[in-house]
Amino acid sequence: MRFDIFSKKTWIFIFLMGVFQILSIAFDQFVIQKEDTSRNLGAERYRLLEQRSDLLRYNSMIVKGVKLASDISLYIDRSKVNNELKKSFYKSTLLDIGILNSNLLKDDLLKKILNKKKVKYKNYKGELVTNSIYDVIQKNTNEIKKLGDQSLGIDVIYNLIPWTSQLLGYANTTVVATLKETQEDILKNSEKTFEVDNQRQSFLLFSLFFQLTSLLFLLIFFREIMKQNS
Repeated sequence: MRFDIFSKKTWIFIFLMGVFQILSIAFDQFVIQKEDTSRNLGAERYRLLEQRSDLLRYNSMIVKGVKLASDISLYIDRSKVNNELKKSFYKSTLLDIGILNSNLLKDDLLKKILNKKKVKYKNYKGELVTNSIYDVIQKNTNEIKKLGDQSLGIDVIYNLIPWTSQLLGYANTTVVATLKETQEDILKNSEKTFEVDNQRQSFLLFSLFFQLTSLLFLLIFFREIMKQNS
């Protein structure tokens, strides 16, 4: 017995099966695209969290340097110890800050951040100059390294302290501003990830719905041809 499946009804069912199957495949592709986007957002979030951690560490180190400079200006300058002892304290503190600066300037991320920011300032000689914060701190660190010269007077050494504190203040402001931007980027990333995940779930449900609908028409199709040839 020959089965005739090419009636008008069966062609309609075949057409509908094909349409819903194509829609299911299309939404499967949308799901895959959203999964790729979600993975990329996850990698970006990890990078931003690492950057935030680094910036918090930089900020802590810079604040430590500012505190060292402020403390020695506040306490040692007003004390009654002789100038040679004061000079020794100044040099010791500045050398500690110089080591801190050297450690900070080794980091590529901080170098990139500080190179973007230009400042006008008066150096310890009273000269008005404009430069990137990175270059200024690098110059300041080089000046601190010269403290081994015993011929330097206490006034020269003392004048390095407010200059150093001022430069670290500039660096701290820049790092805090970048930290704020990073935190905002993390929040935007979280919102975008939530949105993409919701879209992915919606596309997945649509794909499942169209797949089930296609199967339903397949069952109706078989039922119809069985009916026609019973």
